[in-house]
Amino acid sequence: MKLIALLLIVVSLAGCATNRIGTEGIKAFYCGNDTQPGAYVPVRWSKTDSDQTIAAVKANNSVWVATCR
Repeated sequence: MKLIALLLIVVSLAGCATNRIGTEGIKAFYCGNDTQPGAYVPVRWSKTDSDQTIAAVKANNSVWVATCR
């Protein structure tokens, strides 16, 4: 009975390992590559936005700059 339980655990964990895409896969998804754009789209602000909103947008966009350039 313990052997069956152990085998079920091993089989279920082995399925999880095949779904990993790694850091480069995540970066390619987020930033894009030479042939496809990434999932991230820079946020824009307007003149009517508050200073706090503009600061938040700039902080958000700086993550893309730090990650993708």
